[in-house]
Amino acid sequence: MTTVEPVSPYPPATSRDLDGWLSEDLAALHPAEAPTRLRALADTQAARIGAWAAGISVGLSTAIVGLVLLAITGRISGVPLIGGGVLFAGLCMIFLHRVGRRLPDTGRLRSVRGPARLRDGIIAALTSYLPATALMVVAMIVTGRFSGVIIVNVALLLLLASAFVVPSAVLGRGREAFRRRARTDALLRARLEEDRLSWKPDHATPMYGPL
Repeated sequence: MTTVEPVSPYPPATSRDLDGWLSEDLAALHPAEAPTRLRALADTQAARIGAWAAGISVGLSTAIVGLVLLAITGRISGVPLIGGGVLFAGLCMIFLHRVGRRLPDTGRLRSVRGPARLRDGIIAALTSYLPATALMVVAMIVTGRFSGVIIVNVALLLLLASAFVVPSAVLGRGREAFRRRARTDALLRARLEEDRLSWKPDHATPMYGPL
């Protein structure tokens, strides 16, 4: 008995060239939540870029805290923080560069538990930072220890910015950034061209585009 494959109601990936699938006009005709291969690639890559960008921010924040500690207290303990932070940020930059030019594995879980827009990231950071700062001000007035509280406050601000603001900024513009790289990065474009010619639709992702 012959098995007949169902005919997909969606156009095949080869029905348009890559620039056609990347078109902003085509994207405007489809709901932003409609699943497509290009959107899965862009969202997954943005999640990974956001993670490495947050790592860079954590490293630089650590170095800044070390500088503040060294400047205010003169303690040599700030030097390891500076060196370690710069080294960690440098390693994250290397991985960030590699992620931006590769096609991610969209078969893995790519849901992001956290703010996905810059505005939401800022609100989330301030929601934690402002009450904590108020408590620190009270503690500073009561104890009279200014330098320690200032260092902790700076560290908290930078940590919250790294954890909430930086990733949400990347995720919020992930598709636009992916479209720009696909048009200007020759290596990424070549890999997308290969993907367009070999990709097959499935139940979860019935269309190749739009982005």
